[in-house]
Amino acid sequence: MDIEKIAGSLNGYLSIYGIRFLVIFSTLFFIIVLFIIKKFLPKHPSLKPILLIVIFLVIIILGGLPFIYYKMPLEKSNIISVLLTLLPLLFLFFAFIFNRLSINSISKGKKIFSISSFISISLTVCALVFVLFISLFARPYVSLAGLQEDTVIEEDSSFKMRLTVPVMKDSLNVVISPQQEIEIKYDFVANSNHWIDGFEVVPTENYPADSKIVVYVVGLSSMFPGSKVHEQSLEFLAPTLPNISSTNFDGITEEVNVEKDLEIQLDKSNVISAKWSIEIEPPVENDVEINGDKINVNFKSLAQGTLYSVKIFRANRIYNAKTKKEVSIQNQKLIKEFSFKTISPPGIKSFNWDNISLPNSTPLVVELSDYVSLETFTNLYRIEPSIPHSISIGTNGSSFILSPKGGFAKDTRYTLSFLKGLKTRSGGFFEQDVPVSFRTAGLVKVIAFSPRNGIYGVKRDTNRISVVFDQPVDKASAETRFKMEPNISGTFSWSGNTMIYTLSNSLDFYTKYTLSILPGVVSVYGIDSNQTFSSSFTSEEQIVILNVPQYYQPRGFDCNLYSAKMALAYRGVSVSIEGAKASIGIGEDPNSSWVNEYGTHWGPLSAFVGSYRPVSVRSGWNAAGLAEEIMKGNPSILYVYNGSSLPVGAFELPGGFTGYKGMHSEVVVGFTGRPDNPTSILTNDPWRGRRKYTIGSLYSIWGYLGNRAIIVY
Repeated sequence: MDIEKIAGSLNGYLSIYGIRFLVIFSTLFFIIVLFIIKKFLPKHPSLKPILLIVIFLVIIILGGLPFIYYKMPLEKSNIISVLLTLLPLLFLFFAFIFNRLSINSISKGKKIFSISSFISISLTVCALVFVLFISLFARPYVSLAGLQEDTVIEEDSSFKMRLTVPVMKDSLNVVISPQQEIEIKYDFVANSNHWIDGFEVVPTENYPADSKIVVYVVGLSSMFPGSKVHEQSLEFLAPTLPNISSTNFDGITEEVNVEKDLEIQLDKSNVISAKWSIEIEPPVENDVEINGDKINVNFKSLAQGTLYSVKIFRANRIYNAKTKKEVSIQNQKLIKEFSFKTISPPGIKSFNWDNISLPNSTPLVVELSDYVSLETFTNLYRIEPSIPHSISIGTNGSSFILSPKGGFAKDTRYTLSFLKGLKTRSGGFFEQDVPVSFRTAGLVKVIAFSPRNGIYGVKRDTNRISVVFDQPVDKASAETRFKMEPNISGTFSWSGNTMIYTLSNSLDFYTKYTLSILPGVVSVYGIDSNQTFSSSFTSEEQIVILNVPQYYQPRGFDCNLYSAKMALAYRGVSVSIEGAKASIGIGEDPNSSWVNEYGTHWGPLSAFVGSYRPVSVRSGWNAAGLAEEIMKGNPSILYVYNGSSLPVGAFELPGGFTGYKGMHSEVVVGFTGRPDNPTSILTNDPWRGRRKYTIGSLYSIWGYLGNRAIIVY
């Protein structure tokens, strides 16, 4: 007979523990007082009516306490639970009344009331034992306050947990997956410093998007000393990142106004964990503003008549839950790309200073769409800022030439405007002012690096690094001021204002590279650079993953079987969990059978899997062996420590056989790094989903049971 199970099934019918213990204490106290009065103070009959009144008042106070002090809703179920908890005091109260009536009644009535009093006293004892039994032996479980399991939660929300039975704070261990440091705020029972009836799990970081979150509570046991310890997990889902539903450039590829900005409509409000970045080629300075479900990209200076290519990237930002400060960036993806061409200046075909730096003495040459005469420009053009100059018409008859006297000033933006009313030879005229703008070379700047700054997962075979300057520079000075860390040798080449560095060797796996252009790059037409420009990128990890399906265990202690189910499914074999238990056999020895609320060891599990596919059982094995089997296409079932259960170590199962606290199974499905020297091992965990272990963290849990694994061929 499972006493804890019986007590647990009845636990919900009683009120909160604070009221239970007050009722138990009060009942025992009044019984002792009644005994003292009857034994030692029989000549003071007035004490009994006073005691009766006191009991009545205590019943009223304790009945109202849950609703007034503990703020319980005044609902039918709560009222019934309070009344059931008060049964010992209620029966005792009626026992006092019947006792008083028996004293003051005639012989026939005296006997009836005496029997009624005895029955009430007996019921008081039974009710007291009932409340005490349930309170001491009920197995505690964790429930959620205001939240349903398996629901999508906020990306950095905390979890408020309630315990059905108070437990000792020091015996409780709470962990969370994906693994991170957590803060736990305890709800203590009354003024206790040790017993708690609830707690709040507060994360230090947000949860990775689209991940399964598991809160694992270890050390749950009833209040009776020496009772069995059990564990419980609760599961939730992290929210997905927003996607792009549309942009104001959708369907627009030509004749885009240079003053047009990019407006991105998301499918839901943006979240802090979504990091958006924009890449535009040719490079254009821009500001990104995010407001709710909209992202506005304000372009500072689109050039006329230019074809632009836009890429929009989204990454998962991991941040500190309190400060919101960025901790890391994960899973950067290209979400959308498109191109567009800006509108050409009206009445103007081209001009030589368009988006390019020239010698400052070079005249501005504007190619118009029709023939013009020099005299038509009188008072119908202006140059700002104003400079001494002369104008002429080109030999083709359609070129307007503005020649500065002394050259254009460095680092200056000029605007030449053809004013409304300017006529061409054919009789056409400008209906509005038409500006032509350009900037002369100033301080040398780097306007783009490739690979771009902050990108993760750059392919290892990438062999070209490029640096785009905003103007022509002295090539030798730029090359000598280029720095790459870690350094890879290479050769330089040029395409316009773009310096290209071709690598002699491949990038290393999963390495952060920093590119720098030091001060002192010599400008051909402008001002030499006076600052360092830097950018960094991270190369890809070598990742090898087998296509092993992910199955989740819906309840505890089934991890061994679900791991076997995943490994067999990869091999094309479908098995059921109940069928696996029946095949292995349910018993008390985990070395030969399946044990309820524990699992099975590697011997029975390997025999079960081996009835479908060839297997090999290894002990004292290593991560390189796991990786080499992955390269051969073979998954392995590991026996590990779950990282949560306490105390760690062997213990005696109910049948007298040896078990291991926190025994857990996962399936190795991949690795990163080289097979002979992996940097991490990837597993499918039936409890927590895809896991990535550093080699050190793998050995810390795998060594618990002797680095055992079952290779499934």
